[in-house]
Amino acid sequence: MNEGNKNLYDDSFLVNPDSASIFDSWMDQEQASYYFNEIRRRAVFILQNDGEDCKLLIRRIQGTICPYFKDSQAEGQCPSPLGKTKSDINKCYNTGYVGGYYDAIDLKVRFVATGMKQLVQEAGRRIEYQPRSWTMWTPKLKDHDFIVTKRNERFEIGGVNEITRWRGLAVRQEFDTYLRPMTDPIYEIDVPFTPA
Repeated sequence: MNEGNKNLYDDSFLVNPDSASIFDSWMDQEQASYYFNEIRRRAVFILQNDGEDCKLLIRRIQGTICPYFKDSQAEGQCPSPLGKTKSDINKCYNTGYVGGYYDAIDLKVRFVATGMKQLVQEAGRRIEYQPRSWTMWTPKLKDHDFIVTKRNERFEIGGVNEITRWRGLAVRQEFDTYLRPMTDPIYEIDVPFTPA
């Protein structure tokens, strides 16, 4: 390497990306903080003006284990025990934990418009609708969480990706959503919306 270009191509950046490098010459910490906050502010602005008011149901991953789930894992469903009504038991909604989901929290979501497919089957009509969506960087979404719209549509979240990152910090979360059929146990959870 030419001795005159040594300051432009410093090997220390390859060993430790946080060390001094060519990239530090065009932006100091204060400027970086400003740009990062501006990127987030613009994402929030878009959501406030074009996002849909929804509720987020975060799936339980710990807690009281559902006594009926272990026996039903072969079928992939957690049935109500025979002879009991829905009000007699604590359901797990196929999560394996009593209650299934934490209390719903408010969330703005930007659904990207996609086509809706209607399929006619033996059991009736089924709607397939899988828009790619995005929301803010928090709360942290996971696969199998649910989004509930004001129209009471229940979308299962999958393929969560913090694809828009800046210097290792999340700016927003992108994810796939899958509209669940009305027969899914997730519709048994009451999710009230307060009028705006």
